[in-house]
Amino acid sequence: MDNFEWGFGFTVRFGIYHVDFEMQERTPKMSGKWYRDFLTGSRPVDQAQTLRADS
Repeated sequence: MDNFEWGFGFTVRFGIYHVDFEMQERTPKMSGKWYRDFLTGSRPVDQAQTLRADS
């Protein structure tokens, strides 16, 4: 395990959630939605179906 990302602070964003530091809100990214579907066993047909389900 390395700490390469520590040198960049908050300039580089990664992970499955987007964090709005001003409003303290977290919203799942597309990868987070896919991971949720993976864990629950649901299998969306395509990307558009995943987006419609979360709207």
